Amino acid sequence: MGVSGLVYLALPACARTRSAVVHFWLHNLGLPLMMGSLTAALLGRSQVEPLIGAGSVLVVAGLSVFAVNVLRNGGVAEAGAVQAGRTSREAA
Repeated sequence: MGVSGLVYLALPACARTRSAVVHFWLHNLGLPLMMGSLTAALLGRSQVEPLIGAGSVLVVAGLSVFAVNVLRNGGVAEAGAVQAGRTSREAA
């Protein structure tokens, strides 16, 4: 989540989307489920193994939403223009 937070800071257009909210909730629901279940499985409770998979699916779904959000709303041409020291009008 830290890296995605930095990406959202660098690309504020991505942070203002519904996809960012979906990414946040999928990741923050899936990761504790996955890690808690993994801990329980390592302590000998094999019946929680399906929950590890469910949490993993939520995290991967959240990261997929994040990737699509960045690709759709990241403004690659505009970001490249900023790095080159040009305005968005000069880049076009």
